[in-house]
Amino acid sequence: MFISGPSVGTRMTIDFRFIHCADLHLGSRFKGVSSDDPELGRRMFAAPLEAFRRLVDAASSRGASFIVVSGDVYDDGCTLPTTRMAFAEELGRAGMPVYICRGNHDHSQPWDDAIPYPPNVVEFGTEPSVESPLPGVEVAGVSFSGDHEVRNLVSMISGTPGRFTVGCVHCDVDPSPGGLPYAPCTSSNLVGRGVDYWALGHIHARRVLMEEPFAVYPGNIQGRNPRESGDKGAYLVEVRDSRVHSMEFLPLQSFAWRDVELDVAGMSLDGVIDSVMSVTVPGDMVRLMLRGSGPLDRLIRSEGGQFANLVSRRTGCGIVSVDHDPGTAVPEGDRLASSVVSAAEAMVSQGREGILTVLRANKALRPHMGFFESMDDDELTGLVGRARSMLLDDMGVGP
Repeated sequence: MFISGPSVGTRMTIDFRFIHCADLHLGSRFKGVSSDDPELGRRMFAAPLEAFRRLVDAASSRGASFIVVSGDVYDDGCTLPTTRMAFAEELGRAGMPVYICRGNHDHSQPWDDAIPYPPNVVEFGTEPSVESPLPGVEVAGVSFSGDHEVRNLVSMISGTPGRFTVGCVHCDVDPSPGGLPYAPCTSSNLVGRGVDYWALGHIHARRVLMEEPFAVYPGNIQGRNPRESGDKGAYLVEVRDSRVHSMEFLPLQSFAWRDVELDVAGMSLDGVIDSVMSVTVPGDMVRLMLRGSGPLDRLIRSEGGQFANLVSRRTGCGIVSVDHDPGTAVPEGDRLASSVVSAAEAMVSQGREGILTVLRANKALRPHMGFFESMDDDELTGLVGRARSMLLDDMGVGP
C-alpha cells in the first residue's frame, strides 16, 4: 500500500484493497432437505460459514486491508449461539478491520452480548457513523432499526471531502412497484453524496448498478436454493490513486446450483454426462432441462429416476430434477424404442448376463450400456418387463 502526503484542498493519494460481501445468511436451514437426506442437510447447513472462511482466507492472501459486510449476516429465526460463536471466531481470525451493517434478517438475539465480536469488528448502529481503517479512507454505515426498515438509509450517508469513502448499506435500490421494499431508495440518491463505492446488500444476484460512483450488490456468498444458481461470492476491490481501479469477483460457495440445458436429439448417454461435467464441478446441485427427441427419449421418460441416479454417480453432482420437453411427438419408428421393444420378448425370461449379452449385440443400444450395467438384477429384469408391457399396450393386446 502506498500513501503520499496530502496537498491543500486535494485528497490523499492512496492504493489499497478491500473485500465487499453481503447476505451471508449463516444458519440457513434449507427446508425440505434435512429430513430427506440428513448428510446433505448437514452439508448445506455448514456451507455459508465455509464460504465465509474462504473469504477470510482470500482477504489475507490477496492483501486486503479491510472487509465490508453489507447486512443479513444471519438467517432470521435460524440463528443459534453456536453460529454466532463460529462467525465471531472467523472475524477474529481475519485480523483486520471488519465493518458490518445489520439488515432485515439480522434480528438481535439474547446471547449477542454474551458472545461479543472481537475488537477488530465494528457493527454500525441505527444512526449513521463513520470509521477510518486507513489514513485518507473511511467506511460510513448505518443498520436497520427493525426487520422492515422504511427509512431511506442511503440519504443518511455522506462522504468526507478529501477521503475515499465506502458506504455500507443494506437497501432496495429502485424497488419494483407494488412490492414490499426494504430501506428503499432511488439510483439518483446514490449520486452526489461524496461516496466513492456503495457497498450494498439485500439483492442475492450480483449486480453493478453504476460506476460513477460505483454502486455494487455482490450477491450472497452461498446459493441456498435452485433459484440462487451460479457462482456466489464477494468482490475484491482495488483502489489506485484514490479511485476504484478494478473489481474481481471471488467465487466462495461450497457448492453451486446449476441449471444445465441440453438438446438431446441424437445425443448418447455418455454425451449427456460429458456435457454436464463440462459446466459443473463435483458436488454441484443440478437441474437438468432437456429438450429434443432422439434415442434417449424412451430411456428418460420411462426410467427417469435411474437416469438421474446414473448421471449423478458419473458426474459427482446431485441431480435435483430432470425436465424433458421432446418438442414434438416421439416418432413411431424411434430407433431406441423399436430396439427395446423387439428385444423385450427374447430377454424377459433371462437373467442379468443373458440380458446384457443381448443388449450389447444391439447396435442401437451399445451407446447406452453404461446405463444398463449400472442397474442391479431386479432393476434390469424390471426394465425389460416394463418394456414388454409397453409393447403389449401399444399393440392393444395388453391386460
